[in-house]
Amino acid sequence: MGRLPSLEALGSRLSRNLGRLTGAIAFAALVIGGSMLLMTPMSDWHDMLGQLMVISGIGGMLISGIGALRRGHDQR
Repeated sequence: MGRLPSLEALGSRLSRNLGRLTGAIAFAALVIGGSMLLMTPMSDWHDMLGQLMVISGIGGMLISGIGALRRGHDQR
C-alpha cells in the first residue's frame, strides 16, 4: 500500500507528546512527594529529601519546558 506521510507525522507527534506527558507526570510526582515529606513533623532526613525532591521536580519541569519551546521553534 505504500507509506502514508501524514500518518507517519501523526505517529511521531503522538510519540513526542506522550514522552512530554510522561516527563510532566514524573516531575509532578516529585514535587507532590517532596511537599508531603516537608509537611511531616519529623525534621531529620525527611526535610532534606523533601527539599531535594521539590527542587529537582521544579527544575526538571523548567528544563523540559524550555526544551519543548526550543524544539517547537526549530521545527517551524
